[in-house]
Amino acid sequence: MSEKTVDASRPFFHRKEGEVGVYVKIYDAKAENAHAIGSEQYYRMDLMDKLFDIYQTADVIKMKAALDRKKMFQGAYLERFEKGIILAVGFDDIDALENVWKLHKDEKLQRALQDVLMTPSILKSLGATNITLWIKMMEDEYTNCKNELLCRKMGKVNVTSLPSDVEVLKRLKKYQEKLSKHAQDISDTESSVEHRLGEFLLTMKQILPTDVTSIKTLKEFETYHKVAKGANKKTASLDAFANTLKQLRATFTEIEASVCNPLLQIHKSCENEKQRELKKKISITCIEAQALLKPEVDLTQVTHKDWQKKVLQREQELYRGLICVIPLACSAVMECSFNFDEYLLDFPSQVYK
Repeated sequence: MSEKTVDASRPFFHRKEGEVGVYVKIYDAKAENAHAIGSEQYYRMDLMDKLFDIYQTADVIKMKAALDRKKMFQGAYLERFEKGIILAVGFDDIDALENVWKLHKDEKLQRALQDVLMTPSILKSLGATNITLWIKMMEDEYTNCKNELLCRKMGKVNVTSLPSDVEVLKRLKKYQEKLSKHAQDISDTESSVEHRLGEFLLTMKQILPTDVTSIKTLKEFETYHKVAKGANKKTASLDAFANTLKQLRATFTEIEASVCNPLLQIHKSCENEKQRELKKKISITCIEAQALLKPEVDLTQVTHKDWQKKVLQREQELYRGLICVIPLACSAVMECSFNFDEYLLDFPSQVYK
């Protein structure tokens, strides 16, 4: 949006060191009931007040995760919303600042944030069919922030000095016990699948068409399973296998939402090198496991040194990749749980009280 087309009045921003403000206004809005809005200017002002109330209680972790999926705002943190509407953004370093500033200079900031700040649920709660946001940064704040980052000491920051990080850590701590239970349940499930593997392979031979020489994707397995159930064939071991895939997918969706996404909002300056590596490992493990469990995954590339030995050599192409998904994904749950425990352990215990 052109700056000339919008009122340039600037709300007061309580800017902290190393922060910039992202200023948000409503550029255009269409109400569900256009006849009930009265003055358009008053309508937009009313929407701004309502929108600020929504942002004050919004989960910024979800917003940060949405930006991360776009590979944007990396090394940046969504600190808080201030009246006006101003989104305070903090940074790890100058590179992170420059990347966000470049979005503004290239007039891509509005496009980057529009669907993050104006989701369908927010739109509905405002009683509007469409709202276009006007989003900008201020050059003086960018310059001041850049100078502050240049002068910033490189030492580790005490996490207790950052209340937002403490709140995220308390949230993570609450989830820790649940993830440990998930890991134990998954371990038990893996043992059960392994115990019934002979039955599973025998049932697969019975239900597969005679001309099938390989199962290349999980979607293919799920299709054969569905057809067999529809034909009222005995599929108990296949049901258990399919349920395990479903359980694993749900677990990693939860790990992404409850661990990986909140970790994006923990400032790098609060972490030691070990924690930074652990955070990276948790994220990579979750991403790789989710890719492994996708219906279209290429099973011809999936191997596990122990489980592949459980399949006859002549049947490797048929079953190796399919069965090896289970131990690999189960191991990834254990790894996420262990690394998560290690990550939290390195913060002082009083943080969680």
